[in-house]
Amino acid sequence: MNESIKNVINEIEINYRILSTNSDFLSQLDINPKLKKKLNLEAEEEETDMNWSEINCIYVGAVDDSKIIAWALQHQPKQLIVIDRKTGNVTRNPIDVGRKLMQRFYLIEKAKGTLLIMSHNL
Repeated sequence: MNESIKNVINEIEINYRILSTNSDFLSQLDINPKLKKKLNLEAEEEETDMNWSEINCIYVGAVDDSKIIAWALQHQPKQLIVIDRKTGNVTRNPIDVGRKLMQRFYLIEKAKGTLLIMSHNL
């Protein structure tokens, strides 16, 4: 696992952050603490000043984790690299942001239609 992280960092070299939902795992990494961040869906003060679209994000966890999908949609990093914690497999940009946004838009519009029909039946 640590080898996968080191390889990815060596490829990117600059302007990256390592994300994980596991703070114990992050604390074990021998990397500058400013480059490590516990994944949190609530906006923090430090995040408001950060331009994530210019940052390469390395997420250590499952590719299909709903938290990283939501975080990526919210922050839209320059590049998202996911390293699977169990296998160490590296996946680059696994989330099709456009597709996910369209799915959410569709569900919102569908819900609006359902609410409209329900309000007419009252």
